[in-house]
Amino acid sequence: MTDRAARPPRAFTVRGWRNGSPVHVTWTEGGLLSGDPPTVDMLYVQADIVRLLHRDGIGARAFPELVRETSEDPLSKPESAHRLILQVLDSVRESTGDVPDGTGGRGIESGAAERQGTPPTPPADAV
Repeated sequence: MTDRAARPPRAFTVRGWRNGSPVHVTWTEGGLLSGDPPTVDMLYVQADIVRLLHRDGIGARAFPELVRETSEDPLSKPESAHRLILQVLDSVRESTGDVPDGTGGRGIESGAAERQGTPPTPPADAV
């Protein structure tokens, strides 16, 4: 029996807000996503876009940070998947499980610190 077969798959969950609603997304080793269906769908679309950006040097110039901080297959590696999830969520409350190193377990990394905490406040003129 190999070491990989003896241990459970690596997984982490990110909880936060998207479009004013509380959501969660779980990444599982092998690039599988589960959780809030519209958010999971958005992440799969974003992953396809990142794959294209990695092959298109001109398009990549529009999103240099996203290209630099994700792999060509962003859902295959936990670091890239975590970064992509942070990109899609409006606000991050916590990340739990096998969270990639350097995130402090709460999703705080470049660009995410200001999104940490409470959900966004709607504009004063919103009804």
